[in-house]
Amino acid sequence: NVRGRAATSGFNFEFDLVTPLGTRATTLALAGEHNLRNALGAAAAAYAAGATVDQIVDGLGAMRAVAGRLELKPAIHGAFLIDDSYNANPSSLRAGLDTLQSLGGRRWLVLGDMLELGTGADELHSQIGAYARETGIEHLWAIGPRSKFAVKAFGKGGMWFDSIEELITAVQSALAPSVTVLIKGSRANKLERVAGALSIGAPTVAGGH
Repeated sequence: NVRGRAATSGFNFEFDLVTPLGTRATTLALAGEHNLRNALGAAAAAYAAGATVDQIVDGLGAMRAVAGRLELKPAIHGAFLIDDSYNANPSSLRAGLDTLQSLGGRRWLVLGDMLELGTGADELHSQIGAYARETGIEHLWAIGPRSKFAVKAFGKGGMWFDSIEELITAVQSALAPSVTVLIKGSRANKLERVAGALSIGAPTVAGGH
């Protein structure tokens, strides 16, 4: 029986790892409740395979986010971004929004279309727009034809763009300290370009603040 106890969230889970061999304070440098569950599953598998508690704790402590999967990065103008641009579906988008909500502060969402959703795609995008509003997102910046439905459901503070260049310019110009931006969409949206443009060291447009 391996479990976590009294976890604190954000971008570092700190929790007590409870095993039949003892309890150890553990840090997991990954965001999202789903990653904590996955880590506990990995710990249980490692214990069953004969790993010691020290080996399990060291292994969990060495885990890092895969590129484009809930990566927290410093952004221009003193902001932060969560690069989750690798892919998207409704459940992973909700998980990303939940993680963003746990951080507090001003929160924005850069959204690209979720692809391969079938006939219910428009409604699923509308639901994401509404959920973004419910979780306290201040601004929604979107690209892709389906994301228009998310913007409409989000309401005030939602903006849709014809091109990724226009979206990047708008977000760069508006970004400010205390803002954390979640970047999320299917791979075809190429939102890694947005993450690259907002990261520290990227060129910014005139008029940014």
